[in-house]
Amino acid sequence: MDAVRALIRRKITGLKLLGVPVLGLCADLLIGAGCVSEVHSSAVSLGEAGLAPRFTDAAERGDITVVDDGTLPGRRGSLTVDDEGTPSRRNVLIEDGVLRGYMQDSLNARLMKMPLTGNARRESFAHLTM
Repeated sequence: MDAVRALIRRKITGLKLLGVPVLGLCADLLIGAGCVSEVHSSAVSLGEAGLAPRFTDAAERGDITVVDDGTLPGRRGSLTVDDEGTPSRRNVLIEDGVLRGYMQDSLNARLMKMPLTGNARRESFAHLTM
């Protein structure tokens, strides 16, 4: 927390946060103070996974870019391929306050007529993707 306070006091900007699997209070404080320009994660989930309110506000205002990146080497949640065999990739989800992309498995991508994003997850191969 001392490091977060120091960054805020020094008015550091343009930070890129890596949040795996989700971000917490320190990230929320940095975002709320305007220190963060991008959020990179292998698992971004707005609202349901405990992301703080300043994160949502900043994304809506266009202050930060939200990226789901399953290709970050050595990071939790990073994979060569998803559970359907689609190569993982970097997906920009929110940029300039605008929804730019979705995380898709093959069923939803087909229904929405959108490309696969490398985000399909299964409980096991006996189950459909989640």
